[in-house]
Order: sequence, then structure tokens, then C-alpha cells
Amino acid sequence: MIVTIANAKGGVAKTTSAIYLAAAYARRFEEGATVLDADPQSSASLWRDMAEENGGWPAGTDVMPANLSTLQRLARAGHGGFAVVDAPPQGRLFEESVKAADFVVVPTSDSPIDLQQAWATMNAIPDGKPGAVLIVRAEPRTRAFQATVAALDEAGTPRFDAVVCKRQDIKAGMGHSPDKLHEYPRCSARSSKRWGRAHEEPRHGFQARSPHPQRLRHGRRLPLRSDGGMVQDQRVFVFN
Repeated sequence: MIVTIANAKGGVAKTTSAIYLAAAYARRFEEGATVLDADPQSSASLWRDMAEENGGWPAGTDVMPANLSTLQRLARAGHGGFAVVDAPPQGRLFEESVKAADFVVVPTSDSPIDLQQAWATMNAIPDGKPGAVLIVRAEPRTRAFQATVAALDEAGTPRFDAVVCKRQDIKAGMGHSPDKLHEYPRCSARSSKRWGRAHEEPRHGFQARSPHPQRLRHGRRLPLRSDGGMVQDQRVFVFN
């Protein structure tokens, strides 16, 4: 199983999500997990090296560099265990990271700028490739968070029901073993069910409109109306 963490914008917790999701999976399942560091900044590899120097790294979790050849081989042959690809924000490595994935996770904060880039990234995922937005660094009681959830749901954008809240230990986690995983295990647990299995919740009378007027992904394309909005659709996909 290959899960790619992707976003066209930096600073949205891609590497953090890759490390924490892999650690959560390794803690839950005996087969362990591997983070494939495809970002030229090598942040995941640096994180692991610093953590080992500081005296700890989660058991069953490994970090390995991934280049273009590595990703192309994964796309052809798959992966026997559970791998999380930390993808770069753009370029050929981004494309190959997404191509190799069985599922794409797009992390975003509740910032309007980050949400626009999350939509752009979702639109870059090829048809037929499942993916969903994961809200991170969230402050659930704020208007910004509520507006983000509403925008995603009104647009019919697939999202995880689990939300990773803003916490200082996650923010300062670089170079340390991710011992307290918070909401990430709720996300990684879905990997055992192929990640792409969503359940549909009816939202009667909702209008699938979005501030990002391009095509939106929830398993199929929504046709554009003449005014640039989306036709009505009564389904949103929520990943528990």
C-alpha cells in the first residue's frame, strides 16, 4: 500500500503528516511502515537522523530516500508493505509520487490560501486515483476552521473526518520521535481498509459550489453550470 502526502504549497505539514502517519501505522500493525523521502529538501531524512541522535525513533518505522527511479519502480510494481511518500510540491517527482500512490492525502490548514492550494493539488490528481484532504493545524472552535470545513463540504471535496488539531508538541516535533500521535492513528487506521473506501453521507439540498471554480474531485467530475458554479450534488465523502 502506497500513500502519497502531497500539496503544491510548502509549510502545510506534509513531512509531519508523513512521519506521524507512518509511525501510527507501525504502532498498529506488525509489518511496520516506510517513509519514502522524495522531497529534495530531505526533511523526512533529516528528521529521522536528528531523532536518532537525540536518542529515539519509533520502532517499525524507517525513512528511505526516493528518487525518480524509485518512484517509477513503485508505480510499476507497487509496495509489499505500507509506504508513505513525502512528495515535493511540484515537478516530475511530484507527478511520479502521485502516480505511484494507491491513495493521495492532501494536508491543509484552515487558511484560505492553503485551502486554495489544496484544491489545486486535488485537481492535479489523475482521474480514478483516490485522494482526500486532511485538515491539520486546526483550531476547531474558530471561524476559519468552520469556514474551511463548510467550503470543502459544499464543494463536495473528499476529506477525512479526523482533524489534526494545532499542538505545540507537533509543531516542535522535528528531530524528535513522534511518541504521542494524537489524531493521526484515526487516519492511518483506514489504510488497512485500502483508504479509498468512503462512506457517503447525504446532504440534502446542498449546492456544490466552490471558491475554486475548476473541477473538483469526489470520484467523478461535476459539470459546470453556465454561471461558473457546479451542478447540484447531494453526496460528500467523509473519511473516518
